[in-house]
Amino acid sequence: MSRFIFCDPEDGLYEDITLDEFDPETQTKKEELKKAKQEEMLNELEFKNLNLEQREVCRCILGGVHAAAERFNEKFFQKFRSENIVEIAVNYARDNNIEALETLFTFHWEDLRPHRLGILSNFPETTNPHEYRSLLPEVGNDKSVIPWEEDRWREKDWSEEDFCRTIIEPVLPDLGGFLYEENPGLKEFRMANPNTDDLSKWYSFRACEIERLSRQVDLSVELVKLATERGVEGLSELLDNLVTMEMLVYDCYVDENLTFDELQKMADYDKLELIMSKASTEMYTKCLHKWLVPFLQQCEHRQPGTFTSLLRDYIVTKAKTDLTLPTKIFEASKATQKRPIISSQDDVMSMALEALYVCGRDDQLDLALEIFQCLPQKGYGKETKESIRLHKEIDKLERHLGALKILHEQDVKKPLHYILETEKDADDAKMLMIRLTRAAGKRSEPLSEIAWRKLHDDVIQLQNQVYRCLSSGLCHEVQQISGSTTRYKLLSLTGNKGDSWLEQKLSITSPSTFRIVLAGTIGGDTSDMAVDDIRIKSGQCK
Repeated sequence: MSRFIFCDPEDGLYEDITLDEFDPETQTKKEELKKAKQEEMLNELEFKNLNLEQREVCRCILGGVHAAAERFNEKFFQKFRSENIVEIAVNYARDNNIEALETLFTFHWEDLRPHRLGILSNFPETTNPHEYRSLLPEVGNDKSVIPWEEDRWREKDWSEEDFCRTIIEPVLPDLGGFLYEENPGLKEFRMANPNTDDLSKWYSFRACEIERLSRQVDLSVELVKLATERGVEGLSELLDNLVTMEMLVYDCYVDENLTFDELQKMADYDKLELIMSKASTEMYTKCLHKWLVPFLQQCEHRQPGTFTSLLRDYIVTKAKTDLTLPTKIFEASKATQKRPIISSQDDVMSMALEALYVCGRDDQLDLALEIFQCLPQKGYGKETKESIRLHKEIDKLERHLGALKILHEQDVKKPLHYILETEKDADDAKMLMIRLTRAAGKRSEPLSEIAWRKLHDDVIQLQNQVYRCLSSGLCHEVQQISGSTTRYKLLSLTGNKGDSWLEQKLSITSPSTFRIVLAGTIGGDTSDMAVDDIRIKSGQCK
């Protein structure tokens, strides 16, 4: 076994030569001799075979003429020799003394192996894991844990063998017991030969511990990334959650009381809501690319199809109460965009249809029209059965928006889904026409003839474009009957009047302009009715 013995560095160095102490060049000669001796001795050393104590001595010697005597700390090595080797390793970890800990692992591996993960858990949580990456366990290409490369500076003495030690000490001391008393959570990682699942659990445990104790989630992300680089599997979901937490903490500035444990328990949709809740209206489009898309891509990587499903749920949920944010999403998804939020134009159309018809507000027409303008035109992209079907729905949507615009212009406010729900219901459609014309008749200022004519045209357009469950004749009747708030019945005839023309004269007196309405209802499919030769003259009827 090699040993170092401290002595006078000049002892015997000048025995074979004569030096004049009064010669000015004597000191220079002494220095040259000492340097040559030092180089001779260093050439005999093999540093890779030195233990920690010997390396420290060399470091002291190389420091200079008096460095060994000045720097060598006898008390330190006395303490080192007497201390528990696991405790020494833990203290090195806590002091970030990576090189020393690496040396301990190499030359004291047999004692430290069962406690490796516990020792590594004692690095300060504020230390970047990249600094001690050389100490982290890793998995090889064969999916087995790569063993640590241990070494010995001497062969084990017979007195150090287990059979001898057990005779002297029947109950061997538990060198690492204190580790698990201080942190009971480390007990499950006390093992001499951890497998890949054990490493995955430890990396997960340690990453969560770092985030919890330091609140520096970026260091947890770094540790998990290092684990992934080292072939440890089963950490993708944890990494996604940590990256999300990192985004929430450093980009979104969420409530500092949010814990990583709480985030892990949240559903993906709730995480999406939390992320985007921090996006201002002005910066919303930028945040879509910076926050929403990366998060959805994480979810898609973990479970294909979730990008579209989560985004659809988000858009529809927002659209129920307000179309403002969905409008921004669709504007950022136009076919002309270089990086559209929604890459599939079929998805753009289907999501837009669902969002517009689910909106429950009656004051969002302008936003609905903006969304409609974001939709792809026919002929864009490859034509499929689905795209043909969606374009038919878009044509229908265009008619519905036109009908809604007419209602809004006539001060009848309705949400878009009302048009969809009533277009095939004759009773509801008729009531809408009545309400439309009555609302016009109740205005504070009477409508001009031009306004009444426009209203009539609007009613006919509504019937022609949407409410085909009503006849145009009924719409004429409703518009004429309901258009005036004050009505007088001048004549009423019922029953069978024969098959000859009957003449009827009526006198009408009115201080203002008026409208004459002729209304009739036949009794059945075989009934008939006719009015002809209507004349209006000034003066008394004769």
